[in-house]
Amino acid sequence: MSDLPPAWVLAAGSDVFDLVTSGSRGWAKYYSDEGDAFIRMGNLDHGTISLDLREVQLVQPPSGAEGERTQLQPNDILISITAELGMVGLVPPNLGKAYINQHVALARPRAHNDPRFLAWYLASENDGKRKLREAQRGATKVGLGLDDIRQVSIPLAPLNEQRRIVAKLDDLFARSRSAREALNAIPPLLDRYRQSVLAAAFRGDLTEAWREQNPNLMAQVNQAQGTRGRNRGLELESARALAELPSQWYWAAASQVAEVRLGRQRSPDKAQGSHMRPYMRAANVTWTGLSLEDVKTMNFEPHEADTFRLKEDDILLSEASGSRKEVGKVARWKNEVPDCCFQNTLIRARPIGINPDFLFYYFMSEAVSGAFGAASRGINLHHLGGETVTNWPVPVPPEEEQREIIRIVESALLGIDRLSNEVGSARTRQDRLDHAVLAKAFRGELVPQDPNDEPASTLLERIKGQQAEATVPKARRGRKPRELAEVTR
Repeated sequence: MSDLPPAWVLAAGSDVFDLVTSGSRGWAKYYSDEGDAFIRMGNLDHGTISLDLREVQLVQPPSGAEGERTQLQPNDILISITAELGMVGLVPPNLGKAYINQHVALARPRAHNDPRFLAWYLASENDGKRKLREAQRGATKVGLGLDDIRQVSIPLAPLNEQRRIVAKLDDLFARSRSAREALNAIPPLLDRYRQSVLAAAFRGDLTEAWREQNPNLMAQVNQAQGTRGRNRGLELESARALAELPSQWYWAAASQVAEVRLGRQRSPDKAQGSHMRPYMRAANVTWTGLSLEDVKTMNFEPHEADTFRLKEDDILLSEASGSRKEVGKVARWKNEVPDCCFQNTLIRARPIGINPDFLFYYFMSEAVSGAFGAASRGINLHHLGGETVTNWPVPVPPEEEQREIIRIVESALLGIDRLSNEVGSARTRQDRLDHAVLAKAFRGELVPQDPNDEPASTLLERIKGQQAEATVPKARRGRKPRELAEVTR
């Protein structure tokens, strides 16, 4: 690295680390509700050198050398060496007794270097982390060897400059954390706003002024209905009390405004055949619509395909999930995949006599509010059930008002999506800024150099000298001659 600042020097990991080792295997048998901390990959993260200690496994470690070898000390640098490579953490002084597992390496800095400087270098996307990733090996299993860490090249600044750089990084990243916290607070607010918009839409609140501005149209609706506010859903089997609707609206069961059907069961004897067709399943329905990256196929005989083939404007709801919050996710079908059917992990609602967009947004409101999840049954796997959806209460306004509700909801959701995209873009820009700050730090451009600082080359020579002294075997102490022993008594 010829472009290092004048007082800097390039060192190897073996020059600056006194110990490089990895954690222990097979410690699951020592897991306990009480004991010492056991640091795993989940406690490391990208873009930081702070350990995430919100969830820490505890262990009762075995006695002997294996426990002593992997016990952590303050300022040890931890590096993920399998799977998600290059996450770095610095052991804080108040962690207490702690150990690491085999997916984490320990690099213990020698004296005369700032451990935070070394940790930030290894965590820098464009510097140490890039070098570690380039050193990874293994055709089927990605991983780093301990020698890769010992051999990684590290640019050393003078010790006083290391401290100035770290102080500057602390200041800049404190501001960055504040900005991230502010950005992280926005998506939950947008989610609540989305729920509020949808709930208000299907109470009739968003179109209250519209109804007042269209009294003649409302009068025509009343005359056509014959009975104001009549309730067509007399057979509804809902455990919840139905909200009072505007006078021109009525409640209906979902089966009165849509054909509701559970998908076809997938079984080994139907997995292959002469009539293979693509099909949608719960994994294809997400909170943001359909995911078509992994579309499976199975055999649907012609008569089955007629029953389970999807048509444009069909509405798909996820029927089951391991989490109640995920039950009832909804998506619209727009013929994205030709001749596509659906499996029994989905429920299809095919609108009849109601605006398909209106019914879609209503089901979305029930999903995001958690109403579908609350109605699901099961312990480990929660099922919504076709019968539940068949009897689900649906508020039905006049056709003109349905269209007005769709217009208002789509406009509001478009604005929410735009804000959400802006938050994502801001996060990306912040990541790039953090990476640029670290890159400047290790090019010597973040803080000014001081010509009075001891050069890093002198520092490195001192470290190597102490290392050499530590490796010289001590002379064996012999027994004192008898006469000398007599004198020294």
